[in-house]
Amino acid sequence: GLNYGIYSGADSEELADNGSGEWCPGAAVVQTADYVTETFTLTSGSNLNEVELGTWALWDDEIVRVDSLDLITGEIGLGRGCADTTPQQHAAGSRIFFCSDWAGTDEREYVDSDIVTAKLLTRTSSAELSLAGAPELTVEMVQRQLRPYPPGRLRINDVAYPALTGSGTLDVDWSHRDRLLQNDQLIDATATDIGPEPGTTYTVRLFDFFNILVSEETGVSGNSTTVDVSPVSTNNARIDVVAVRDGLESFMAASCKFIVNADNSFVGGSSPSFMHTNLLLMG
Repeated sequence: GLNYGIYSGADSEELADNGSGEWCPGAAVVQTADYVTETFTLTSGSNLNEVELGTWALWDDEIVRVDSLDLITGEIGLGRGCADTTPQQHAAGSRIFFCSDWAGTDEREYVDSDIVTAKLLTRTSSAELSLAGAPELTVEMVQRQLRPYPPGRLRINDVAYPALTGSGTLDVDWSHRDRLLQNDQLIDATATDIGPEPGTTYTVRLFDFFNILVSEETGVSGNSTTVDVSPVSTNNARIDVVAVRDGLESFMAASCKFIVNADNSFVGGSSPSFMHTNLLLMG
């Protein structure tokens, strides 16, 4: 395929030809990814020689920064959780798209709560994929451009994404982020304080294994608090920290899953994967 056509429409509109886009470089990541690892190996790459250092890429729902890339070995270094995203776990074989200058648009303007549907039709030199043959993509507009950036550098008892904690009160802290100061920069999740954007507060939530909200603290003006995990009814828990401004929460939460240890011992390390799924829609 040479490129693709963008057929899109909002709500009940018929899909219409609203432009085209160019294929971006891409590859599969060999390893599984936790929240903190920054070096990976790529395979099945296409046009990787066109990737420039310092540019952004989309890995599932996480925006990352390309810090290094060895075209011979396939080793890549990434800045994790950039822009309005936070570090996510990724399965082995998941694809990373080096969007940078290759982003396509239908040149239309949508408003909050619009449900936008699109199909991307591969174009060759002589034909175009049929509309019926293309998978349908749907996203709800959620004012993403107005939302405060999520906090960075999440720490629990001074450890980044611990796998195991004690069962008592935990110290939780994070770094400020500023949507306005960062709009021309790719700041990763490990950076220290930037901002915060005026009017920003934080909400800290504790969930159990079944994604049931156990406790919530709102209106936190600083960048630290304490969370009592003893009410958690199972051994698995999750702490989310979201930024809030003008009634809008950050698009993603700084989030850590961990196991609550009954004997109150504390062990650091990368967070475990347990049965919990968040569905994130870009919009």
